[in-house]
Amino acid sequence: RGWNSGSCARCRRRSQWLPLLGSGLAVGSPPPTWIRRRIVGVLCNARNALYVLGPGPGELSAGGDLATCYSVCSEALQLDSSNAELIELRDKAFQVLESRRREEELRSLMQRLLAAAKDSLQRGRFRAAQRDLTALLELDADHAEACRLLAEAESQLALARQKNFRLAKLAAVAVLTVSV
Repeated sequence: RGWNSGSCARCRRRSQWLPLLGSGLAVGSPPPTWIRRRIVGVLCNARNALYVLGPGPGELSAGGDLATCYSVCSEALQLDSSNAELIELRDKAFQVLESRRREEELRSLMQRLLAAAKDSLQRGRFRAAQRDLTALLELDADHAEACRLLAEAESQLALARQKNFRLAKLAAVAVLTVSV
């Protein structure tokens, strides 16, 4: 039977995690039989926490309670540090948790850059908006709103340059007129 199939009583009680009792054990010593049995139950719970049934029959996908899987496996590894399946499940849970953390940080950074760019546009600080939007587009080149706002900022910068050029020409004409 596959993981998460409900083939044992412990699988059916997914929310009730088995407590790990490690009192009186020497670290690194092989675990006694009762602990090995308990670790089998922990493995069952860790699998249930890490994996949920995928879209197809027999398919599994990492989408369960990853933090619980990680902590349960870490706790069980204190009792049996050589259990390869516990190590594998803990490492898989950590990889997915770490990946999700990085994705959340990236999302947060992109939201801050977009908010700063919008604020700069409203205040007429088009260079600052251009800088923030360019940084955002380096992270996500397909960000439609950032593309639109960058075009707007660059358009406003071009208008400002034209205005400054016209003012410079008028100032030059005024200086020449006064000097003649």
